[in-house]
Amino acid sequence: MFISCGDSGLISPPTTLFSELRVSPGIEGSTKDLYTFTLVTSPSNNDFRYQWRLDTNEQYVESASNIATIQFPKEGYYFISVRIIHKGTIVSINSVTVNIRDSVLVPEMVSLPQGTFLMGSNDAFDASELPQRLVKVSPFSVGKYEITQRQFLSLMGYNPSWFLGDLQMPVERVSWYEAIDYCNRLSIRQGLTPVYRVIGDSVVFSRNANGFRLLTDAEWEYACRSGTNTDTYNGNLQDRRNFCSSVIPEVEPRMDEIAWYCSNASGKTHPVGQKKPNAFGLYDMLGNASEWVWDYHDYEYYSKNENINPTGPTWTPSKMRVVRGGGWEFGTILTRSHTRVQGFSKSAYYSFGFRIGRNG
Repeated sequence: MFISCGDSGLISPPTTLFSELRVSPGIEGSTKDLYTFTLVTSPSNNDFRYQWRLDTNEQYVESASNIATIQFPKEGYYFISVRIIHKGTIVSINSVTVNIRDSVLVPEMVSLPQGTFLMGSNDAFDASELPQRLVKVSPFSVGKYEITQRQFLSLMGYNPSWFLGDLQMPVERVSWYEAIDYCNRLSIRQGLTPVYRVIGDSVVFSRNANGFRLLTDAEWEYACRSGTNTDTYNGNLQDRRNFCSSVIPEVEPRMDEIAWYCSNASGKTHPVGQKKPNAFGLYDMLGNASEWVWDYHDYEYYSKNENINPTGPTWTPSKMRVVRGGGWEFGTILTRSHTRVQGFSKSAYYSFGFRIGRNG
């Protein structure tokens, strides 16, 4: 695993220099790990000297070696930076941030078999849910619960949530990019290959990698439906068009058994796992926190007949991603197995969280 943050803007002609800062064992670890930072350059030069800064509170220390080792004394984020000096001039600066956490909680996963199901609905709220079509998904694993505040905090070192007080509530106010970062960091911590490669605002999805990831839109609906083809995995609803916009309506009996939504949530999230699970043993697939998935949102994508492990459009002008499952603030119209909303990838909404998956 290596992270490259090289900046060649300081190089003086005629020098042409590529450099990258490699980290072993990786950007995730504990206080028990010994870290080795190696600055690799091309071309190499015996005249180079190096200035290392191994913590944000330290000054640069000059060295003749392109390798530095350190064991971090306590949990936290550490900013490592190294300068290349050639004949008294700084010709390159490289840096990397390392996350040190001793106790990382790994979410409980449920293995799902391959299957074929009807995706979407002919009673759609949103045009992007049409037409209903037959979709096949390969075996995959999915989080039994939404990612909780406790799990997110243990790995990331911070809790962005609006609703505080019980760390077993789902984490929310998480952007799509933060969810991607969580997946990659958890993969590294578990010795797995990260699924995502982030280059600026672009994210490359390595579909065959064995690390943790967000579910695709199709996987999410397959997991939610768990063999059903009704409004929810608990059957059809009496009132499918409840928006909860002005007057709080009566509780919908079938929804009340499985979900925290606008009629019973009292305007907040609740600890995960308190409602009835679906047939796959998954909790809070509807209600509580809304869940980011991988796919871009596209109103015409369902009509393109991509029906075997679809991963959504490669790009959309809006750059918005699909969000699933409704949530504590939504009515029944947005809390059904097929309904989709959308969100900007960089925005952290106070109702949006996520659930993780893995191949196989």
